[in-house]
Order: sequence, then C-alpha cells, then structure tokens
Amino acid sequence: MPSCEVDLRAVDADDPDARGLVGAYFAELQSRLGGFDPPSKEQLRTAATRGVILVAYDANTPVACGSLRLLDEKTAEVKRMFVAPEARGRGFGRIVLRALEDRARSLKCTRIVLDTAAPLEEAARMYLREGYLEVRRYNDNPYAARWFEKGLT
Repeated sequence: MPSCEVDLRAVDADDPDARGLVGAYFAELQSRLGGFDPPSKEQLRTAATRGVILVAYDANTPVACGSLRLLDEKTAEVKRMFVAPEARGRGFGRIVLRALEDRARSLKCTRIVLDTAAPLEEAARMYLREGYLEVRRYNDNPYAARWFEKGLT
C-alpha cells in the first residue's frame, strides 16, 4: 500500500505532472512494444475535454495517472493508466482505477471499458482482480490485444 495518504488531483492535459507521467507511459510503451506512435497533443487535449485526467501524488511526488473519457452517455473508457516504476506494487494503480470508476458513476455511466497491450500483463491482472471481465474488441486501437469491461452500480 502507499506509504502515506494519497493525494488525487483532477488536472488538465497541459498540467506538467500529467504530461511527465504520460510521457513516461508513452516511452515505456515504445520500449515494451518495440514501437509506438503516441497521440498528438491536440488528440490528448480533445480526449481530456470529454472526461477527466487524475494524477496521484505520494508525498507531493506524482506517481500515477489515468484518464477517463465518455464514449456515450452510459459508457466511460479508462485511458493511459500508468504508475511510475519506482511506485509500482504499492496500490497506486488500484487507487487511480477506483477513483476513475467513481467519476464514471458520478457521470451516470453504467459501464466502464478499457484496453491494454499484450506485454502489459501486470495491468491485465490488476483489471481482472478489480472485477473487469475480458470482452471482445470494442475499438480499433492498433496496440491493444485485450479488452475489458465492468458494470457500474
């Protein structure tokens, strides 16, 4: 578990801490996938206007992030979940994921979906532990290999 109280903040796409974490996420995808073409800054900003970006802080250090975007009036999608390597295994991913689920519920969503790339097995295991079910492909993300959903009540 995190070493102290986690501070979760909703930020915009231009927030320096969010940009730093998302940049580290994209670099890790590049390395683990053997290639990755990240979305443009404009695509990231557009997605952020249809949802929320959360950054988790441990002792004022940004350690994790995730975003939520609305696909329709009842479905939200989790995007860009990332925990800094030095903070992994301490529950930050689960904290961010649950906060995104809570945000989706507050928006009256009844379903939340996400995808993940094949090498990100630790992420897939977390999603399964958190009650997500593996489903058929729901998007055209060329880097995704697994798709998940969870009903929100």
